[in-house]
Amino acid sequence: MNTIVVSSKNFRQDFPKYQKLVEKGVSITVVKRSKPIFKLEPVDVEFQNQVLNSLLDYEAGENFVKYDQIFSKK
Repeated sequence: MNTIVVSSKNFRQDFPKYQKLVEKGVSITVVKRSKPIFKLEPVDVEFQNQVLNSLLDYEAGENFVKYDQIFSKK
């Protein structure tokens, strides 16, 4: 897997660029003052399916907040 290191300042300024890199499979480590502060990694398909299934199970429950209530477009 490809990994790149980027400063927090550059990450903030060029977020769309780094988002596209992650979507293509590149891991990104963000550093501040030469210390790593977080890492972004592409989501694997199995994990993505687990999240989707959890959301669908969550929506099916009557006692839960509906997905549309949380993620409504304004």
